Amino acid sequence: EDVRSRWRGIIAPHLLDHLVVDPRARWQVRPIYGTVVAIILGAIAAAGPTWRHERPPFAEDKAPLAIAIDISQTMDAIDVNPTRLERAKLKVHDLLALRPGARTALYVYAGTPHLVLSLTDDAKLLGTYLDALATNLMPPGAKDTAKALDLVEQGLAHEEVPGTILFITDGVEPAAFDAFTHPKGKDLLMVLGVGTEQGGPVRTGPDSFLEDATGARVFTRLDVDALRRLGHSGVEVATITADDADVQWVQRNVQTHL
Repeated sequence: EDVRSRWRGIIAPHLLDHLVVDPRARWQVRPIYGTVVAIILGAIAAAGPTWRHERPPFAEDKAPLAIAIDISQTMDAIDVNPTRLERAKLKVHDLLALRPGARTALYVYAGTPHLVLSLTDDAKLLGTYLDALATNLMPPGAKDTAKALDLVEQGLAHEEVPGTILFITDGVEPAAFDAFTHPKGKDLLMVLGVGTEQGGPVRTGPDSFLEDATGARVFTRLDVDALRRLGHSGVEVATITADDADVQWVQRNVQTHL
């Protein structure tokens, strides 16, 4: 078993030490090993990988929210200060502040619906588009809420987790009730009414208001009874409040539905 003893009589001692390979010495650290390790670490550092633990979707608020804002002409009514539309935009800003990092999409509608911004977690970008909304972006005419719902449902159709669709409007026409009570997807439908039962004139300029054929100011009122009937059919319905109770209500429903 002793290699040295077998070769001691044949090979000179001062040469034998250099010729015998010791198995235990094979795994000694050598300079080449350090070089290889340094090259590997350098390559990894240059690639710039990052590691992050991916939390399951139910561990945080990742529920998508699609907001559809009514920008028909009646949203310029001043029964809500400063106008219905401006108050709606402020409420959306408050809602975005409650959902940091969550994805939100923005739609607008009147006679036709339009996608403003698809699902994004960039609240600043969404706020920029939100602030630019105005009723004069859409041609005048009767609004089609059912068509708007269909467009939003198409946008959320491929989402893995249940989403929420929030309509902010001063009224849902009865013709759209069937679409709301028989949704196509798994998304929660919510309606936040903007306006008052007493109503108010519709502003058309800094000092001008919408008038009828007789020259009298047109007053538009929030149809609370219609919203109540819609709520009885299973749709989550509420009206805006002076505090943040309405946006808290929306956020609770989004999380509960998820």
